[in-house]
Amino acid sequence: MSQAHPAGKNTTYYRSHWDEVYLNNTRGEREQEWHLAYAVIKPLIDPYVHNIIAVIGTKKQCIVDIGCGGSSLGVKILQDYEFGSLLLTDLSVEIVRVVRARHVHDARVNVVAADCRTLPFVPSDSVAVVIDKGTLDALVGDADKKSMLTECGRILHEHGVFVSVSFPAVERVKLLEQWCVASGMEMRTKVVAYGDPAEGHQAMFVFIIAKDLSSVVDPPDELTRSCLNRMAKTGSLFASGDDVGGMESLFQDNSDDESLEVNSEDDVLLTFHDSTIYRSDLRLFRDGQWLNDHAILFCYEYFHFVGVMAGSETPLKNDNVLFVHPANTMLLQYGDEEDFENLIRSLELKKRELIFIPVNNDTGGMCDGSHWSVLVYEAQKNRFISFDSMGKNSATKGAAISIFKNLCSRLYGHQAEFVDACAPKQTNGYDCGMYVICISEFVAASFIRDQALLVHDKEDTGCHGKLERAMLTSITPAFVTECRTRWVNIVNGLIHKK
Repeated sequence: MSQAHPAGKNTTYYRSHWDEVYLNNTRGEREQEWHLAYAVIKPLIDPYVHNIIAVIGTKKQCIVDIGCGGSSLGVKILQDYEFGSLLLTDLSVEIVRVVRARHVHDARVNVVAADCRTLPFVPSDSVAVVIDKGTLDALVGDADKKSMLTECGRILHEHGVFVSVSFPAVERVKLLEQWCVASGMEMRTKVVAYGDPAEGHQAMFVFIIAKDLSSVVDPPDELTRSCLNRMAKTGSLFASGDDVGGMESLFQDNSDDESLEVNSEDDVLLTFHDSTIYRSDLRLFRDGQWLNDHAILFCYEYFHFVGVMAGSETPLKNDNVLFVHPANTMLLQYGDEEDFENLIRSLELKKRELIFIPVNNDTGGMCDGSHWSVLVYEAQKNRFISFDSMGKNSATKGAAISIFKNLCSRLYGHQAEFVDACAPKQTNGYDCGMYVICISEFVAASFIRDQALLVHDKEDTGCHGKLERAMLTSITPAFVTECRTRWVNIVNGLIHKK
């Protein structure tokens, strides 16, 4: 059975992005198990599902997988615990078509094209197991996340369980804790990793949420207990208390001491050439949050003055590779003739062989938008290459085209080419800035080594040149998460050298 249901704001954006991901299917996203395999998740949810069996049984009960993608998690729970039915929902029409064909002969499985933020066709208090495996990560902004959580809480059975699997962002813990308090829910958190995340091991969060968890005895394991204590103490999953340098807990309530909160956030931790890192900026690296222009400027200054790595044993530098400050990007988009003349002269744009321009979708010239991408100018071929972790038609596409046209009309001529590269894809709503940093470093290192960018090679079929194929292999969500820890360590190292 197939259905399609409407949704609210951002629907077109989400649908077009994920349709493109699944249509390209460059890394097997149609079959991909995001985050964690079922074998890892099953022992974590098993006592809670058995509690459902004991209280209401499963034969007549329903499972709903919100934003299922190509995952088989819901199907395996359906089979292992003999539930009555499974509803798979996803906003992408492309993946719904693929998944529907996969289960066409199983009458228990219904696949619906729908928005996780509004599920009016699912009755309230009717679902025994609600599954979110990375969908919350993929939403942009707290408003969309809270809309999804509200729907999950509405449809959840009185004795049911909501299982949410996510990347290890402290902000996710805070969001879910706040939502549970407001909704009268209870939550237990599991940290899944093969070792301590502070030592570089990749981690994931599994949240078990229900209206009442008291009947299930499931104490936290030692790793989870240690990580939760660290997050409460330092506001970070990855850093020890010593590394934080006195950082107040993100969970601490300073409402009675307004000056303490302001001072702690506004402390200058590091000045590095033209960049300044405040305490609040460092938290953006630690906690899996959206990077601001301060953070991107610091990374770009580091690339310029220290060099890029991206697989090299020693830093690589080239004075004719330019990393543009985010503030100057705004001038490239909105500036007048005088602004452009000053930038062309001060940045020596005419002599640069490679230029990296971080693009933001803010319309007020303040870098306060919701998405980052990077536009790269390659002088050798007189072309601009757009690398966007949310796809070729994301929120920054208009800004990138505007910068391209402005630079063509004032400097590079109308024969310059605009190319949409196939960039690594983010799988959440906050990593765009980190992808800009990782892609910029990878492309710069490749150019300095090879003196050419191999994008859309004529001998290649499809959209992938050699550079793009290498990036898709190297810049994965796990790699991006690890890079956050690397940049925290770089900042701390520079602080200790002062």
